[in-house]
Amino acid sequence: MQVHVQKITVSDKTPPVLVGIPSDITANCDGGNIPQPAVVTATDNCDNSVQVTFVETKVDGTCPDSYTLNRVWTATDNCGNTVSGKQTISVGDVTPPEFVSTPVDLTVECDGVPVLVGVPTDITANCDGGNIPPVPTITATDNCDNSVTVTFVETQIDGTCPNSFTLIRTWTATDNCGNSTSGKQEISVGDTTPPEFDTDPVDLTVECDAVPGVDAVTATDNCDPNVTCDL
Repeated sequence: MQVHVQKITVSDKTPPVLVGIPSDITANCDGGNIPQPAVVTATDNCDNSVQVTFVETKVDGTCPDSYTLNRVWTATDNCGNTVSGKQTISVGDVTPPEFVSTPVDLTVECDGVPVLVGVPTDITANCDGGNIPPVPTITATDNCDNSVTVTFVETQIDGTCPNSFTLIRTWTATDNCGNSTSGKQEISVGDTTPPEFDTDPVDLTVECDAVPGVDAVTATDNCDPNVTCDL
């Protein structure tokens, strides 16, 4: 009697196939268009119930509101064959902040250059009380940065006389990704009030040999402490 033996070796070397891997996208840092992780499935030539695992990692970018999300799905069949698919979500901040409020331009008299908040007064510019407003506190909002830095600069441009000038106040808001926006207030300062005589000699009728001497006349002004009186 003869016996013939046939040996059949069955193996699974084919990895599964992932279904539903989403494409790479670019999203804004406020989260409004970052999608939830997709539901990814897998098929296999032998395994009817392939296990799919998901891992998400975050890679920081050049600023706090710029980063990358790497989403990786891995399918493994029951013979250990694996396959992976990845979606990259690039998150950035390209929107500058917006001012909550910006003061309007004003035209005021020169008698009232204010003292900036926190700066000691060592000038003589506040001539008689004043109507130039103090520097207001300006805030800003941003779509990603909850604490926007606001800087302030004030410059003075001289006018046609010592008591005529323009104050330019500029606020700049910058978020933590370097996006910035600016708002400006111009305060035009002028002197349109004439000086007033302290004394005014009365009219006289005298004889030709009794003409009085010229009285000393002084004047005051709301801005100029040294008013010149010409005869």
